[in-house]
Amino acid sequence: MSPRRPPAPTRLTEAHDTRGFRSGDDVLDGWLRHRALEQLEEGVTTFVVAAPGEAGERVIGYYCLTRGAVERRRAVPRWRVRRGGAGAGATAANDPLPALIVGRLAVDETAQGNGVGARLLRDAVMRAATVYRTAGLPLLLAHATSAPAKAFYRHFGFTDTRVDPYLLALGLRHATGGPGPR
Repeated sequence: MSPRRPPAPTRLTEAHDTRGFRSGDDVLDGWLRHRALEQLEEGVTTFVVAAPGEAGERVIGYYCLTRGAVERRRAVPRWRVRRGGAGAGATAANDPLPALIVGRLAVDETAQGNGVGARLLRDAVMRAATVYRTAGLPLLLAHATSAPAKAFYRHFGFTDTRVDPYLLALGLRHATGGPGPR
């Protein structure tokens, strides 16, 4: 018998039960329980995978998505300044490179190893790809909190940046297989 596919992620609301969430990382657990809802006002959206339960929808995994930017000269090599003049497509070395950021991603210990993390990351990439296709935002950044988390993101095509050893990047043009807005 094969395990069931995790449900699709949805936006976190007050109806979700976060009290029993335990990923094994106290910082990630505490952020979900005490800060995630209030962060909505600051532009951080949290998406959750929830399992139906007696007390409502029990969260078994989550990620947060927000906007940001990275210095071009410190981004991954292929995102450095392109030479070739000062035409409309030229960029300066000090222009920030806009990005969406997966700031946190965690899975409850009861659901680890069942594809919930992959489902969450796939959802983040798809949302970022939509923004890329409509607005041209070229990067999805991920902040890994540990070496195993870093390996998780690398498994899905993220590469190291020169900004921070635990900040990884995914070029959305590569992830979507085509150019952005025209």
